[in-house]
Amino acid sequence: MGFIDLLFTLLFLNGYGVYAPTCTDFPMLDEKKDVRLDVSPLLQGMRATVSYGVSDNFLVQADASYNYSRYYGQMAGGWYHNYDNKVVEVLGGASLGYGRTRNIWKAFDEPVMGNYATCFLQGNFGWKDVADSHIDVAVGVKGGYYNSLLSYYGGKEMGWVSDERYGSFFLEPNAVFRFGWEKFRINLKLGYNIHQESPAVKLRDVMCNYLCTEFSLNYHF
Repeated sequence: MGFIDLLFTLLFLNGYGVYAPTCTDFPMLDEKKDVRLDVSPLLQGMRATVSYGVSDNFLVQADASYNYSRYYGQMAGGWYHNYDNKVVEVLGGASLGYGRTRNIWKAFDEPVMGNYATCFLQGNFGWKDVADSHIDVAVGVKGGYYNSLLSYYGGKEMGWVSDERYGSFFLEPNAVFRFGWEKFRINLKLGYNIHQESPAVKLRDVMCNYLCTEFSLNYHF
């Protein structure tokens, strides 16, 4: 498999399940009134994240994404601290979303769709301007609870079967690598989802994606 084939495969892996791990940008702010904007022009849609420093140690963040099979919104806030070129962040928040499975490579035959909500805590640690260059590197772990109300298509005889409730604890390791110029940088993001499997056969392997990869454009005001 060539590099282009691998890249397209990773991008399409983001989109087959109802819920996908969130490649939300890491704030990595410097001080009060700092703003960071991150925009991902994806093949299937777009994601935008805005982070704002309310004070020298408290920030808020809003994240939203949309494509033709899924939309998602998240609000978070928390504490951050800078020392030397390092930053520590502890955030908490909640999200709401909607998703619909898509039959990629015939991994499953029957569509599943529905709404979901999450609540979470996330801890991040990053290095800014590594070795006095315009490179940022950060890693984090997001953990919380996921709850959904789903419908699946049971064929012509059953039609749409609704109100399948599914809840799960989840853990999502994340990483970010930024490079570019002083204010404007290219952002590479990676996320992975670990969750409990659904006991319902109809929902197994289609409820949650495991992998999220994104390229985005990042500007620090």
